[in-house]
This record gives sequence, structure tokens and C-alpha cells, in this order.
Amino acid sequence: SSSTAPPKPTTVSPVEIPEETSLLGSLSTPAAVPLWQRFLQQVPDEPTTVVPTPTTLGINPIKMSIQEWLVTDQASFVRYIFKGNREDFDRLLIDLEVLDDWNQAQDWLQARWLPYTEVDIEDELFVLFIDQLQSYFNYKRT
Repeated sequence: SSSTAPPKPTTVSPVEIPEETSLLGSLSTPAAVPLWQRFLQQVPDEPTTVVPTPTTLGINPIKMSIQEWLVTDQASFVRYIFKGNREDFDRLLIDLEVLDDWNQAQDWLQARWLPYTEVDIEDELFVLFIDQLQSYFNYKRT
């Protein structure tokens, strides 16, 4: 019976790393720019392919409704601004939803809602409510 000798291990020469290499991956010579600075200085190339968006495809993206936009704080709004009356809150949002921009909404609120409600317009929660309405109309416009 013949026996074969095990293969001889191959020797791998160690990779030589210059002693001047810093932890950031650049040579620490004064003329060398550190790798992280080179990354920050690079200007990205313009993309060569255009990714179609719903608007470029002629499809209107589905926008969030005003109620969805206000969902995080709506319980507080109903409780404190609308004195617990959810129907008034919902009715207001339905009336606002059909308006096109913040200017229309602001005019509507000042003419048709504020005169008929008892609310402290300097109250922090009321200011938050108005800010969120305005941000919704900015979002709706995009």
C-alpha cells in the first residue's frame, strides 16, 4: 500500500503596514490629508440614472389626511381645545381638509372657527395645534 505524504504548508508572507499609518487610515505625514477629510471633501457625482418618482410617472402620490397628520396629539387637542367634543374636532378637520393651502386655512379659522370657540390663543397646546395645521398644509402642497 502506498502512503502519500501530507501536503507541505504554504508560507504566507506577512502584509507590511507602514509604521506611519494612523488609525484613521492615512499616512501621518504633514502633506497627507486624513481619510475622513478626503471623504468630506469629495463632491458626489451626479446620478447617471433617473429614478422615476410617482409624480414623474403621472401618478399622484397618496397624501396623508389631516386626521392622520394630527393623530399623535389629537387626544390632547380634543380634550383641551375642543373641551372633549370629538364631533367638533372632526367637523373642523373635514372643513379644513378641502382647502388648498395654509392661507385659505388661516382665513377660514379666523373667520369661521375662532370667533365661535373659547380658546386661549396663547396656550401652548393651541399653538402646537396651529403649528401642526400649518405644517400639514406645507406637506399637502408638496
